[in-house]
Amino acid sequence: MQTNIEIPNINEENTIVLHESECNGETQDTIPNYSVALALFTTFFCFWPIGVGALVSSLRTRRALQRGNLSSAKANAKSARSLTLISIGIGIILWVVIGILLGVIFGLSF
Repeated sequence: MQTNIEIPNINEENTIVLHESECNGETQDTIPNYSVALALFTTFFCFWPIGVGALVSSLRTRRALQRGNLSSAKANAKSARSLTLISIGIGIILWVVIGILLGVIFGLSF
């Protein structure tokens, strides 16, 4: 069972255009989702060291999709998602700790 998908072209609006030649039931759900915007958010507002890794993985996903390398794109998208979630988790913990410390230092009560 061979699946032929011409993947993908990134147009001016940064959306993926899927040309379906012979997909055998597989459609756009086979294309990995990547979010450069979310990776940028985690870099600036959560935990930046891991956010940078998520951003790099997200950009690698986009580049792999442009080349048509679906397996590499899926692996990079999975890595970007994992790093993004880790960065968000660490960021939430850090913001809570900073809030508590500022409350203790400045005598604020919640």
